[in-house]
Amino acid sequence: MAYWIQDIEKEIYERLTGDTGSGGLFASGSELVSSVWTDLVPPSSDPWWHANGKDADDPTISFVVRGTSLADTTESAGRALEVVFTVECRAFDPSTPPGEIINAILNRIEGDWFDQASQVPTFGIDRWAPTLDGDYAFELPGFEWAGVEPVVPSSAERRAKEITFVGVVHQAGA
Repeated sequence: MAYWIQDIEKEIYERLTGDTGSGGLFASGSELVSSVWTDLVPPSSDPWWHANGKDADDPTISFVVRGTSLADTTESAGRALEVVFTVECRAFDPSTPPGEIINAILNRIEGDWFDQASQVPTFGIDRWAPTLDGDYAFELPGFEWAGVEPVVPSSAERRAKEITFVGVVHQAGA
């Protein structure tokens, strides 16, 4: 595994947990989720999760970054990436169906690039390009939305959906 995959995981984690503005995933007093985690940051070690007294049944986001086959880019061969986010929620508030909660979270993960004249998102992942150190760069426009799927099995008490983004990393200067 290339070191930049861990760098991308860290940047995604920081971007999502840094979404503290109005309506954000971690907006003070009105958080949409209890935790964000990867295999590098499981919920039991997430400091925000512990600091806010959340339990594992609150809405959570988990994600994985996968390198896929080599892809031809404009100048050189690059590594295609896929990032899959899983949003899970149980019906802990009878007045709000879990599907509505999940859709609100998915909207924050997707972001707001379409509302920006520059088409650069102020939050979210779609069209966001992480900054990589070293010999690699993220090909613009950054991550692009690739679909949303329900996770089976779902029940009236627990629902989950996956949202996927794809992007290409290439050797800088190549």
